[in-house]
Amino acid sequence: MCHNPFLMSEERDLIQRISRGDTDAFRELFAACYRSLFSYALSLVIDRETAKDIIQDVFFRIWENRKNFEIHTSLKAFLFASVRNSAIDHIRKQKRFSGYERELVEILSGQTSSGNAAPEPLNSIIYNETCDIVESAIEKLPEQCRRIFIMSRFHGLKHKQIPEKLDISSRTVEAHIYAALKFLRETVKKSLSD
Repeated sequence: MCHNPFLMSEERDLIQRISRGDTDAFRELFAACYRSLFSYALSLVIDRETAKDIIQDVFFRIWENRKNFEIHTSLKAFLFASVRNSAIDHIRKQKRFSGYERELVEILSGQTSSGNAAPEPLNSIIYNETCDIVESAIEKLPEQCRRIFIMSRFHGLKHKQIPEKLDISSRTVEAHIYAALKFLRETVKKSLSD
């Protein structure tokens, strides 16, 4: 997690200093939290440059909105939530749901592809809700499992390429992908039946 050397009173002081435009306070926050936030972003998007962009974006927004900089949780929780939300936005913008995930969503939500026909409003709502459930379930996967699943499904890497990149066996990759898909199916079915 974020290395957070600040006590609650120090956090409040730091936030107030940043809101007054204190660049030293801003640098202090950046230096204390960059590494752990970068690692977290990297675990979500599996791309170093994108992870760096996400962190820079989060800190840029903080500085841009410094006059209204208020936090109702801990500073650490706020920063990690900001990184997570930015990563999810990035994935959505890149439309990285592969055909396989769309198919999974359609099957599990009781929909079927109907060529180029526009979906009925109810089906569209169910589809969007199911996409949100799938995205949320992916976030809940254990880190290694999530990384492998994203590399396989969102980045389109072959099962033979992933072991080379992560220095693990092919069987481990297959086991993680199987576990991820099983968890996603169960989560979507449970959510839709609630």
